[in-house]
Amino acid sequence: KLDILIIMNGFGKSGKITEIPLEEIESMVQANLLVPYYFLHYFTRIFLENNDGRVVLLGSVAGIKYSPNYAMYSATKFAVIGLTQTVAKELNDDNSAVLCINVSPGGTDTDMRKELLGEEASKSQNPEIVARIVSDILTEKIAVENGMNVQIVRGEISAKVSMQ
Repeated sequence: KLDILIIMNGFGKSGKITEIPLEEIESMVQANLLVPYYFLHYFTRIFLENNDGRVVLLGSVAGIKYSPNYAMYSATKFAVIGLTQTVAKELNDDNSAVLCINVSPGGTDTDMRKELLGEEASKSQNPEIVARIVSDILTEKIAVENGMNVQIVRGEISAKVSMQ
């Protein structure tokens, strides 16, 4: 039985829209949007068969607020929020008990951020704090609604935005 699916993937490239090669743009779309879609396409069926389960897609605050020099990264993270909310709505329409949410951390000290920002990344929030918050959501210590986008900034939940 599958109880939890955490989709945590993706990468970004820094540069103006005219500077990043189209091959890298296509790779970002593949990794940041299509891979989560493929996982949802396959695993949602299993969750629906059991009428139970929790899905967390880890996005980015770049999907809520534009990030200059990260046009495609931001666009794919915006799209993942839309994907999350659409799947959650479909689950609600099926009267399913499956939960599907998006978690959007602000700047987090990850390898990707270090590659993009160098030492500046170490001033970002600790990924262990983000993981603890996700764990608290999954164990229902923090209440969330289906389709919700949970924003984590400076190690705290800064907003919980419901589907409109």
